[in-house]
Amino acid sequence: MDALFDIYQVTINPSTGITVKTKDTSAITVLTIPAAMIAANTAQALPSLLSVFSTAMLSGKSFTVDGGTLIFNSDGSLSGVGINVTGETWKVNSSGQLVLTGSSKGTSTSTIVSGNAAQGWTVNSTYTDGSTTAGTLTPVTTATTNVFTSEMLSSKSFTVTGGTLTFNADGSLSGVGINVVNETWKINSSGQLVIYGSSKGTSTSTLVSGNATQGWTANTTYTDGTTATMTLVPANTPPQTTGFTTAMLSGKSYTVTGGTLTFNTDGSLSGIGINVVNETWKINSSGQLVIYGSSKGTSTTTLVSGNATQGWTGNTTYTDGTTATMTLVPANTPPQTTGFTTAMLSGKSFTVTGGTLTFNTDGSLSGVGINVVNETWKINSSGQLVIYGSSKGTSTSTLVSGDATHGWTGNTTYTNGTTATMTLVPA
Repeated sequence: MDALFDIYQVTINPSTGITVKTKDTSAITVLTIPAAMIAANTAQALPSLLSVFSTAMLSGKSFTVDGGTLIFNSDGSLSGVGINVTGETWKVNSSGQLVLTGSSKGTSTSTIVSGNAAQGWTVNSTYTDGSTTAGTLTPVTTATTNVFTSEMLSSKSFTVTGGTLTFNADGSLSGVGINVVNETWKINSSGQLVIYGSSKGTSTSTLVSGNATQGWTANTTYTDGTTATMTLVPANTPPQTTGFTTAMLSGKSYTVTGGTLTFNTDGSLSGIGINVVNETWKINSSGQLVIYGSSKGTSTTTLVSGNATQGWTGNTTYTDGTTATMTLVPANTPPQTTGFTTAMLSGKSFTVTGGTLTFNTDGSLSGVGINVVNETWKINSSGQLVIYGSSKGTSTSTLVSGDATHGWTGNTTYTNGTTATMTLVPA
């Protein structure tokens, strides 16, 4: 018999005849000769050996197909170089047919027409949308070592210069200790890693060497003309599994998209360069970070990984149904300790809750969208901002942190006993 498999299991039964099965876990019947046909001993041709797939024929192997290379990963997923098979899976059914799930045409079922393991297979495929096609799977005899695939990187974290880089399954990037805000990634048709949105422009990385255990080395070219060597070493630090704690965040500031976010000890949030007016935070009983009051509704963030030095990454879900990845990188700018000065505010306008506040040079205040009629301001001898004439009485604000570019955050106390956090963002 012209072997599709190296070994067959042959059963000879005087009553039923001869049965030939593949000697593997699938045990697919490839030939049946009834006892009556044997007893008749006529010139009638015997049945032909059926050509069927087995998992072992495909698992871990690469084949040239129309448009590129198709890789049958051992976990049942598919990878493609030059073709898009994102989210597609494969299996061999009980009839020895190759079933591919997840394509735009629906599930395909492929039956072998002819071929062998050395030269490849010709197949007829039928899709659930009713269409049919003929194709060829030609073995890639030389292992492909110079291309990336989505499965090599997707949902995995790697140590890079400065911190940890995570290739999220949705095509976004997350960073702990590095800034990759709004950057995205994909594998192009040439098996190169393309990253969009960096300050240097789009980068294209060609794989040079490596493996899944030790990591990957690639040559990178940016659209600004610069080049670099990229090294992706699998992050060995296990994911954080115990969740957030109040102590991890309380009183600390983190760099986030757009500016700096401070988790105040009273449960409020302060922002420099971002608007978190009236937003509050807490850690729930499941160790999740819950933030109330955003325009998208309440957010619940589950900790994925990180540490106190490089920061934290979490998966966030909002009550409006949207999801996002949260990255909190410790803010390295030391707190402002010298207090307010007149020069910091005089003649300048700042965005505050409800509108815009202007500190006029004559000591008066002006407001757009807010009522500050007859209110005045000064800086006292302790470097505190004092505002007179508000409905709550005189307010005294002590500078906590900030800078002239992103703005200032202060703790405010009123003469009526109430307290608040003041955030002044340059208008």
